[in-house]
Amino acid sequence: MLGFRTDREKFTFTSPNDTEAFSDVLRFVESKTEEFKTSGREATRIIMMCEESLVKLLDYADFPDNSPVTAEVSATNFMGNVRFTLRIPGAKFDFLRAIQSADIDPDEVSSETYETINNVLLQQFADRLRYEHRDGVNFIRIAALSSPYNALFKIVAAIFLAVVTGILMRTFATPEIRSYVRADFLVPLSSIIMNAMKMCTIPLVFFSVVVCISRFGNPAEMKRLALRCMACFLSAQTVAAAASIGVFFTLRPALKSVAGILSGMSEIGAEAQTNFLMKMLLDLLPPSIIEPFLDNDVLQLLLLGILFGFAMRMADVRRLREGFEDFAKLFVKALSIVCKFTPVMVFCSITRQVMELGLDAVANIAWLAVCILVSELAVMAVYCVSVRAVSGMALRKFLAKAGPAMLTSASTMSGKAAIPVNMKACGELGVPSNVCNISVPMSAIFNKQGGYIPVVVSSLFLALMCGIDVSAWDVVLLAAQAMLIVVASSGITAQLVVPGILGVPSAAVELVLGVTQLMDIVGVALDSLGAVASAVIVAGKSCAADDDIIAPFQSPKRGG
Repeated sequence: MLGFRTDREKFTFTSPNDTEAFSDVLRFVESKTEEFKTSGREATRIIMMCEESLVKLLDYADFPDNSPVTAEVSATNFMGNVRFTLRIPGAKFDFLRAIQSADIDPDEVSSETYETINNVLLQQFADRLRYEHRDGVNFIRIAALSSPYNALFKIVAAIFLAVVTGILMRTFATPEIRSYVRADFLVPLSSIIMNAMKMCTIPLVFFSVVVCISRFGNPAEMKRLALRCMACFLSAQTVAAAASIGVFFTLRPALKSVAGILSGMSEIGAEAQTNFLMKMLLDLLPPSIIEPFLDNDVLQLLLLGILFGFAMRMADVRRLREGFEDFAKLFVKALSIVCKFTPVMVFCSITRQVMELGLDAVANIAWLAVCILVSELAVMAVYCVSVRAVSGMALRKFLAKAGPAMLTSASTMSGKAAIPVNMKACGELGVPSNVCNISVPMSAIFNKQGGYIPVVVSSLFLALMCGIDVSAWDVVLLAAQAMLIVVASSGITAQLVVPGILGVPSAAVELVLGVTQLMDIVGVALDSLGAVASAVIVAGKSCAADDDIIAPFQSPKRGG
């Protein structure tokens, strides 16, 4: 639920043990969790936090001369972010320490165990609770829900502020001031963030490919159904590549205003473009395992990852595989921390471009969103046609069941979180359970058109902006390498490293990250549609007829 809403209610406590008022507060909290569409498990967790917080506030509440105390409880929903606030007059105290030691008797456990439990509880509550004492009143704010669109809101705000700042600087600031701001603030700050991202993404590519291949690298162990799923996913990725490349080159005549506007940035990439084919032929594998990491050579890292992945699968070294998985998780976490600063980088990059080139720079980048959207709509259309052709299913029925799954994916901004919804849609469409149980989870790993299309289109778009000549062979290499990187790692990782295949400098990549992240909403919806459509296509004619809708996760009575 988007928008802004705050509900407040006051409760009178005659004593810290006023159970009636205590119950009224919890009922208020419970009613608001239901109104804000909080899930059952999360709602229980919120109520428990409110209950524990209220107990401590009442312990330190000020009841002068045994007179009643008024407690105020508010529930705020701002753009999908839900927060509860408890206010009770009382003396200041160390809230987190009071919480962590509430139900632990130090006499019953060792001092080491007591301290460990305390630290765990302290960390758990510190992430969700904020305590403040002001003017004799204790405040506790509980972060109940976080909107999945927080990152997008920040990106939009960064773009808006960047445009306004760039226009003001271009209109009122002297050339000397603009040069000073650009050289001493905007460029260094965006470069630091971009370098931090690359520092995390380059090793992440290697470890992700190794883990991916080591898990699924031996076709002999894969069942016939899994191979059919893989064939369907590979076909879908090929269609996505053809659609994104075809749409870009179809719309290229309309992008004349974009061509070459960042040609000054392409000097670094020119040498890489000239020597790329020769480098690929002569240095397919590096003489040192460390060299690709030092040179940020994505192609060599991909080949090393494939080699080590198959070797790890054949050697069956489980502990080493677990170590690689831990390294991949480590770099994913590090990248997620760095990505919190993406709005700052977007602000610096767009401000710099608007300040130097005017609003035309932002208008030109908007063409990228058009290219991505048209490509994704084209792939959606291909999915619908394929479902109709292979299974004979009516498109109205297919979209009626796949639509809610797409909306769920878009609302959570997570394809993996939508796996249960995708499986439910497949079951309602008559897909056998054995197909659902294999196809849908595999689709979350291998079927990523929503992440693949923005990477390919933005790479070609940036090459055009930088004035880099792209041959047909370059496009083929780009499509193939991008496919593997997107499957093995995350979308943001691919967006950072894939444009470099065409010789696009990092400074240009910064400029489009805001647009590609905004398009993630459509991308995750496309991935959800692809998961359901792939299961229906693999099941083929075994799906139920239009008037034979079965319960979710059950096999149809006929066929199979």
